[in-house]
Amino acid sequence: MQIGLIIVTFVIAVIGQLTSEKPNKRLIVITIVLLIVASGFQVFIVAEKDKDDIVRNQRLDNLVTGNDSLLARNQSLLIRYDSLSSQNQSLLMKNDSLLRKVTAYQDKLDEYSEDTKTIKEFYHVAQLDPYGKTVVTDGSIRLTTGISRIMEPTIENKDGTTYFKCDEESVGRYKETIEKFPRFPFSYYGMAICLLQKRNDKWRDYANQAVNIFKRTVEIEGHKDVHGQALAFLLRQLETYK
Repeated sequence: MQIGLIIVTFVIAVIGQLTSEKPNKRLIVITIVLLIVASGFQVFIVAEKDKDDIVRNQRLDNLVTGNDSLLARNQSLLIRYDSLSSQNQSLLMKNDSLLRKVTAYQDKLDEYSEDTKTIKEFYHVAQLDPYGKTVVTDGSIRLTTGISRIMEPTIENKDGTTYFKCDEESVGRYKETIEKFPRFPFSYYGMAICLLQKRNDKWRDYANQAVNIFKRTVEIEGHKDVHGQALAFLLRQLETYK
């Protein structure tokens, strides 16, 4: 703006000298020279300004390009995040599935462990009849056991039916068997029968103990059938005399 005013001033000065009656040639030359210099400087300034504008615009273009690049990278990261999130969700689902399978296997192992424990603890008594004996070969031979030596006098068989005696001696033998052989169910069975006959409410305690053992012995392969029969009888009595 100031350079333009200077140039206009120089032009006016030259015109004034040229139109005067006695023009000062030296002043005219100096003014023209200054006019040329001022014009050149004006062109230089304009060129520099244009150059600055070009640089500024280039920087703006670079910033816009950089911003676009950042946006593109951010979009790429978002896509990768979504992909990783989906993969993580899939892994979590697979993990849950594996955990369920492991839990199921553990439950089965626990069942097998419980079954093994039952067999180990009750296999022997599952082979015994109410006398506490086990039949071998064709059924004609019975092996005497520590249980049978106590229990045998308490039981009598009439017309194929087994009866548990309830006299004082027999009750004492049932109690002795329970103390010495707590997993043998028929001693509890005998006590339950005798107390039920006397309307003694404690019969339920002995009946439930016998039932708990019979439920284990009937699950063992090769158990005596009488175990299942005794279990069914006690369950009926417990249901009848609630």
